[in-house]
Amino acid sequence: MAGQPKVGFIYVLTHPSEDDLYKIGVTTRDPLKRLAEHNTNYKKLTGKIVQETGQKWVLKEFHPVQNIYATESLFWAHTPFADIPFLNKEEVWNMKWEEVEYALKIAISGKYLGWGR
Repeated sequence: MAGQPKVGFIYVLTHPSEDDLYKIGVTTRDPLKRLAEHNTNYKKLTGKIVQETGQKWVLKEFHPVQNIYATESLFWAHTPFADIPFLNKEEVWNMKWEEVEYALKIAISGKYLGWGR
């Protein structure tokens, strides 16, 4: 990971078309503004889903973090997708909420990498 750690948020979006469809992301900006982008950029996977279903993504939760890239890495390392090479760049997956919640708790605590919020 190059450069300095970036302060920001890790966020979880849900989509009403599927109970177990989640978008996990990080941003240095306001999570509500990021949500609006996901709902209007039809060139990206999240926007294509909105366009195809007519339903918008919903911000389920977000958490402030001191290092967005380390937090994101730690999140995905604690999901069933950790061993998949070339993980989907847009982080849209069907997952059980328990899987998301577990990885999120670890990621925002930072306890396994020796860094915190």
